Amino acid sequence: MKFLTNTFNPNNKDARLYTVREENQTLDEAWKSYQRFLQGKIIGLPQAMSYHTVEELVSMNMVGLYTENE
Repeated sequence: MKFLTNTFNPNNKDARLYTVREENQTLDEAWKSYQRFLQGKIIGLPQAMSYHTVEELVSMNMVGLYTENE
């Protein structure tokens, strides 16, 4: 698997509140766009960063997004 990014767990009931919106985009539009982006992605453990461990990221409800090796 290839790691893409860490993100707020999209399966969390409050996930849509953390969706990044573009200018003039409604929250619903942004959430639908994000859901399309997630299609085909694998949700797994987040990757540690220089300022957060995996355990800290998990406690913040973060996950890692991955794709199959191409």
